[in-house]
Amino acid sequence: MVLMWGDFAQAGIARVYPIDFLAISNGLKTFRIQAGRYPTEAEGLMALVEKPATYPADRSWQPIMKKLPQDPWGNPVHYIRTPRLEKEFGFGLYSTGADGISRSQGNDPDDWNSWTEDGRGRGSFMDQLKEVPVALWLALVTFVVGISVIVRSTRCHGAKAKGR
Repeated sequence: MVLMWGDFAQAGIARVYPIDFLAISNGLKTFRIQAGRYPTEAEGLMALVEKPATYPADRSWQPIMKKLPQDPWGNPVHYIRTPRLEKEFGFGLYSTGADGISRSQGNDPDDWNSWTEDGRGRGSFMDQLKEVPVALWLALVTFVVGISVIVRSTRCHGAKAKGR
């Protein structure tokens, strides 16, 4: 396990994580200084190892890491940029844990991430709902309203047909 300072909590409290998110975070911050921006999700953490094709032409580039970081279970560390994470931290890092699978981008119970207080998955249901794009909510509401209209019209037409 790696002892790291709570860079993400801003409290300066030491915490123990199995993944050195602080070193990766510092690499991403170095990339931001060099490129004037964080890597895109498409560039991912590979941008710390190899120069991305979309790297600004007017900026010099040099590798920040020798190889891509892995978690203690030999799985890659994942880099994400959701609106909430960008607003609060600039980015998020997560490990899929021992099973190597994440169904929630770092919020599974066995996942490790850079944005929760204890570094573990288990983000609350409300936190996960905040990540759902507004367009998806609107599509869901439209779908539910459409289904209810169809059900009502079927009931009305069925009642009229029986009354004849």
